[in-house]
Amino acid sequence: MTTEPSNPDVIPYDLSRLDNLTFGGTLRAWREAEEWTLKQMADKLNISPQMLHQLETGKRLPSPEKAVEISELLGMGAQATLII
Repeated sequence: MTTEPSNPDVIPYDLSRLDNLTFGGTLRAWREAEEWTLKQMADKLNISPQMLHQLETGKRLPSPEKAVEISELLGMGAQATLII
């Protein structure tokens, strides 16, 4: 099921691709919807691909500052970090 965003600036993504509604699951679903590789997204976040993989799989959580940076990259704003 693809979401239809209320904000036209937000890219819809396929919710069926979310394994669960976690920070990492959301992060991975967004990366895949953008068709970015781990390396491409990691470069945008200024982290290693290994760190990004650990975030996506829930093995690590981002610092509050990195969580805000990630949310802003995805166009969700800092308030989204409170939800995800």
